Amino acid sequence: MNIFTVKQVERMEIILENAIRRVSLLNSPGLIDPAPVDNDLAIVALQTPAITYCAGNTTPALEVKNNGLNTITQTSVAFTINGEETETKNFILNLNSGNATTLNFSNYNAPVGIASLLFEIKSTNNVADGNPTNNQHLRNVVALPTDAVATAIPLRENFEGSYTDSWINF
Repeated sequence: MNIFTVKQVERMEIILENAIRRVSLLNSPGLIDPAPVDNDLAIVALQTPAITYCAGNTTPALEVKNNGLNTITQTSVAFTINGEETETKNFILNLNSGNATTLNFSNYNAPVGIASLLFEIKSTNNVADGNPTNNQHLRNVVALPTDAVATAIPLRENFEGSYTDSWINF
């Protein structure tokens, strides 16, 4: 399946080869595949908590992926709330290259309000991770009182009457 017509391809080739601002794209470092590393565990996403959630007991869950060449058998991940390290947990894994899994942390009691959650991979297979650029995930979250959840999640506003008092800025 082609997503471009023959004429569109011809036009792109002409521009890439002749336009002064585009000719550098043909020799861009972005064309070079990154060198694979042996041990590279990447944080893909924070599954829970969501950006807004109920205050109280919360179990953080983090999705990670093995981007390295070796099977990942061990990792150490730190969980920090508002700059204070809450937990550093060691996980025993059997994660082949290209596969992903979910790491669950201990429950914590989330107080009402805004918090900054930081997750950081400290080690992979008992050594420093080979690619530190994908080892951190930061999310600012809002823990709402349970009685406010019915009106606040999902975030909605009718814009009838005075509404600015109920807004949360973060």
